Amino acid sequence: MILFKSILVLSFCVFFILSSSSKASETKTIYIAVWRGCEEACQSFKSYFEPLSKKIKFVVRNAERDKAKLPGFVKEIKILQPDLVVTWGTSVSKSILGRWDEPESDAHITQIPAVFMIVADPVGAKIAKNYNFTGRINVTGTLNRAPAVAQLKTIKKYKPISKIGMVYNTNELNARLSVQAVKNAAKELGISVVTEQIAVESNGKPIIGDIVPAVTRIARQKPDFLYMGSSSFLTKYRKEFTGAALELNLPVAAGSEVPVRKGAALLGIASKYASIGKIAALQAEKILFKKIQAGTIPLLKLKRYSVLINIKSAHALNLYPPMGLLKIAEVIK
Repeated sequence: MILFKSILVLSFCVFFILSSSSKASETKTIYIAVWRGCEEACQSFKSYFEPLSKKIKFVVRNAERDKAKLPGFVKEIKILQPDLVVTWGTSVSKSILGRWDEPESDAHITQIPAVFMIVADPVGAKIAKNYNFTGRINVTGTLNRAPAVAQLKTIKKYKPISKIGMVYNTNELNARLSVQAVKNAAKELGISVVTEQIAVESNGKPIIGDIVPAVTRIARQKPDFLYMGSSSFLTKYRKEFTGAALELNLPVAAGSEVPVRKGAALLGIASKYASIGKIAALQAEKILFKKIQAGTIPLLKLKRYSVLINIKSAHALNLYPPMGLLKIAEVIK
């Protein structure tokens, strides 16, 4: 009898160990929804998990800048039931995760753990309750934009400014929020703001052909700098936008690195997308492998922002950076 009990206990222990080992070695599925392809942040997020490649399965879906595809992503997520959802950008994040102050809805993901990244203003977009926590149990995320005040102060270090201009697409929530943030910051610093909206079609889509005319209209108001806020539309057409400004001898400052690296923007005050992808992966790791509830993880941001200067644009504008700024900047040739 004693022998039988011993065998039974031993068998249970072996089963428990094997069961626990099996669960620990389970493959985790991460569903990544992106707006314009798996770019630097997405790639950096994935590469963080390369040492665990056998334990991670990625499902990547690209909206290709089409909001109509996003409800389909929500349906697919609910069918697949991944271990984690990662959303890229304001439009994708808001469509998939919904607002923090909305009641639970079948139209959004409210139970599966989620991490958002590359959202210019998650609080303004109602994706997060505040800049520390999202206000819901299943969501955390990253902060990737330098505060508007910090950006304007950096622009002032390049050259004195009393007026800044913005051209924006009214069809993008993040673009509208960016305009408001700059206006608030400019008021604090005693800078005036002038704006121009890009014309839209009857269906609300911005007219590509109005980019150059909009820049021309803003140039007539003689701003000291043209600021390019958060905008997937202008990022896509960055060469047209920054090129038009350069032709009009109007320097462009941007809140992201792409217009400086791949366009003619003079100055960038930005978080590197690759770094944002990495800190998003750190959050994902806590959720997947340390079993920490997503909503208890604070929103993460980089401790330092990068300053980028396009030296070709500086030459073309005959507007060279002060030595103090040049010492801390990454020079794009």
